Amino acid sequence: AFICFTSGTTGRPKGAIITHAMATAMHDQFQLGGEHGSSVAFGPDDVHLSYLPMAHVCEIVLQVSSLAVGARIGFWQGDPRKLMSDVAELKPTSFAATPMMYNRIYDRVWQQVSKEGWIKAAMFHAGYKSKLTWLSGNFHSHAIWDKAVFAPLKQLLGGRVRVLFSGSAPILPEVVSFLSIAFSCPVIIGYGLTEGMGGQTMTLLNDRTSTGTVGIPVPSVQIKLVDVPEMGYLTSNNPQSGEICFKGATAFPGYLDDEPATRETIDAEGWVHTGDIGSWDASGNLRIVDRKKSLFKLAQGEYVSPEKVETVYALHELVKDVFVTGDSARPFLVAVIHPHRERLLELAGRVMGEAAVKRVTYERLCEDPDVRAAVVDLLSGWVAGRGDLLGFEVVRNVALVPAPFPDETRTATDKKIRHVAKKVYEAKIKAMYNEAR
Repeated sequence: AFICFTSGTTGRPKGAIITHAMATAMHDQFQLGGEHGSSVAFGPDDVHLSYLPMAHVCEIVLQVSSLAVGARIGFWQGDPRKLMSDVAELKPTSFAATPMMYNRIYDRVWQQVSKEGWIKAAMFHAGYKSKLTWLSGNFHSHAIWDKAVFAPLKQLLGGRVRVLFSGSAPILPEVVSFLSIAFSCPVIIGYGLTEGMGGQTMTLLNDRTSTGTVGIPVPSVQIKLVDVPEMGYLTSNNPQSGEICFKGATAFPGYLDDEPATRETIDAEGWVHTGDIGSWDASGNLRIVDRKKSLFKLAQGEYVSPEKVETVYALHELVKDVFVTGDSARPFLVAVIHPHRERLLELAGRVMGEAAVKRVTYERLCEDPDVRAAVVDLLSGWVAGRGDLLGFEVVRNVALVPAPFPDETRTATDKKIRHVAKKVYEAKIKAMYNEAR
């Protein structure tokens, strides 16, 4: 059918061969799920907003599924600053986005609520709490609170959205609940690779046991876990864990003109090795817990997965974005952090005093050694209290950057291109290690 290039997050992009059978299998999965009530089926009355790159496998799947049933497709203007006006104009019935975009909506709404007067804030919290209880019974709409509180939020996506899709990275359970409450519709979370037409697992419609997971294998796809002993992930563990491997109707036949990469990815039995680490929960849902392909070793011989560390640090309110890296000649990790401006100013005020903060620019503030040290102490104590990371996975030094990470450090679906990010921040990484001597 066509060649779809991988995002190149761990190296040179490779051309995955996508067949007609793979594309039609993904459409069949959507329709089969809709017919049996486990997913939302597309129909001729649906409207899809196309804003993801046309060459991205997720966008291809959504367009194929829309065209196959006679649904309409509207194309955005190509300007991220005008995306929300495009949404308001088209009024899509479904919306797909990365967790980062949903996180921005989540943060923006809660920040706005914190600035409202006590009456409006109390109304929002009361409605949110009531609908959160409502969700446990798989009810997404509420006759009173939707009109009184959440109607303006629903209009952010045009007012007609009946299902939200999320993928490409883990999404927090509290964000999923927020989206269901704010937009009065279910959120379906999927997991997949370019090499698998983007569809290996998907959460079932209205399955509350799948919160925090990427769901179950979709029809026609088999999944197994394979031991990764160097990382401690074993199928003999409870729960069992290991590298996620799949095969079936959506599995690709190989990379274009790259036999070595094909053999490295597809084993002799036809299983496609993803490089992602997963575990099964008691309900049979798959949870993504780690990443094998970007694994590196520290000087003391410990293996580190930077994505795992980044996922934890990104949960802190101070951290807007984070890039964690290490060196095999060094015994600890460092991180480049793009902080939330307001949270950093509050911390700096406690460290330097409010008057001193007002006398320096925000850029100089990010470079201040005392502020950076305070960030390290704050985050280290917070991480230790959570207990999610081992001692060698705790970041020992940080560089604070006032501007968002450059576009070239991310793929179109917000995945970090690690080797590019490391090159962009090479000087800061070197400085952090030199400071620790």
